[in-house]
Amino acid sequence: HPPALSLSHTHTHLLSLSHLLVSPLLRASRAKLPKWITYLLTTLGALVTPLAAFCIGLFVFFFWNSHIRVAPWRSILTHLFFKMMLLPLIAIPCIQAFGIKGEEAEIAVIIASLPIALASFTITQQYHVGEATMAAGVAGGTLLMVPVSLFWTWVLSTSAFEENLGTEELTFPVTTGNTTAL
Repeated sequence: HPPALSLSHTHTHLLSLSHLLVSPLLRASRAKLPKWITYLLTTLGALVTPLAAFCIGLFVFFFWNSHIRVAPWRSILTHLFFKMMLLPLIAIPCIQAFGIKGEEAEIAVIIASLPIALASFTITQQYHVGEATMAAGVAGGTLLMVPVSLFWTWVLSTSAFEENLGTEELTFPVTTGNTTAL
C-alpha cells in the first residue's frame, strides 16, 4: 500500500508549487534582486552539480551490495541504450516539427540523452517496486552520461545535423576597446 501523505510532505509540495508560481511572476515583472541575493543564489546554483555527483556517489556506495550488484544488468543496459541513444533520435523529428533551432535544439537533444534521475529510484523505493533495477539504472546511466553526452555533442556538430537543426556554430560579439567585432 502506498504511504499516506503527511503534513510535512504536503508542505513540501506547496513550497515547490509556490516557487513555480512566484518565479515566472518575478521574471515577468523584471524586478531586480539586490546584488548580494543574486551572488548568493549564483553561488548556491554552482554547487548543485558537484553536490549531485557527491550524492550519487554516496547512493552507489550504500546500495551497491543490496541493489546494484545483484541487478539484471543485461536488461538495464538495454533500457539505457534505448533511453540514452534512441530517445534522442526520436526527439530530433519532434524538435524539427516544432521549429526549434540553434542552441535550443542542441539542448533538447542532449536533455533527451540524459540518464535516469535519482528521483526515479526514490519513487521505486517508496513503493517497493523495482528498486534493484532502478538503482542499477541510475548508477549505470551516471557512468555512461559523460561519454554519451560527448557522443551526441559530436553528432550534433556534424554538417547534416547543423543544417537540419540550424545549429551552425554560434558567434558571440567580442568587445575590443571602443569597437565591437564579430
